[in-house]
Amino acid sequence: TDRKNAEAALRESERRLADIIDFLPIATMVIDSHGIVRAWNREMEKITGAKGADMVGRGDHEYALPFYGERRPILIDLVFAAEGEVSDEYRHVTREAGLLTAESFIPKLGKNGIVLVGYASALRNPDGKVIGAIESIRDVTEIRRVEAELKEAEEKYRTILETMDSGYYEADLRGNLRFANRALRGLLGREEAEVQGTSFRSFMSPDEARRIGRIFRTVYRTGTPSGDFFWQLAMKDGSTVHCAVSASPVRDASGAIAGFRGTVRDITVLREAKEAAEAAT
Repeated sequence: TDRKNAEAALRESERRLADIIDFLPIATMVIDSHGIVRAWNREMEKITGAKGADMVGRGDHEYALPFYGERRPILIDLVFAAEGEVSDEYRHVTREAGLLTAESFIPKLGKNGIVLVGYASALRNPDGKVIGAIESIRDVTEIRRVEAELKEAEEKYRTILETMDSGYYEADLRGNLRFANRALRGLLGREEAEVQGTSFRSFMSPDEARRIGRIFRTVYRTGTPSGDFFWQLAMKDGSTVHCAVSASPVRDASGAIAGFRGTVRDITVLREAKEAAEAAT
């Protein structure tokens, strides 16, 4: 009688757990310590197409069939593995504070395959003994697609800027350079590492820096482009380059001004020619 009561209580506990999991907004499954499916919620049905009624009570890695078309260990099984086994044989899996995380492309699901991120951890009884495992899964296919498109767009944007004949810069509100293209780095006679994060004040005299600073403050205050202004850049070898520079505000997602961008053109030859002509007259 005691055994039957205990079994009945266990079944009731499992039923309540399954009911709770069924209404979770993220795809979730539960297996016991013998690898038997104890819960397979509605969101899991949506992702895999496999019904919970057909999965609950099944073992022998049958829960892997909807994902891979074969019986094999998946993330939830690694909950029962030693930490060394996870790190050595499943390098795409991370374990932190008992939580296993992995991202996988599943070609069998969706029209052209989908990308899933899984999170798995142990289930323990009041004594701390592992009695099962739970895994939740998110479909991140669309997120990864957008990220890939954004990365491609950024690479195209950078390629265009790097191949411009004119110098181009982006700076934060303090005047620290966040980006300087190849043409501008060539004007400065410096490598990218020497320019990135450096204040524009590093490339001019203190008086020139104060004058340029006033122009940037005006752009910030008015929110309008500056038009061309002249800037004497100090080269690494100590020589000076005369440049025509523009400055426009850069706004963040909220519309607030977060920095500046503009072009830098070397007009040293024109400036010297003009000075020579004025001297001749």
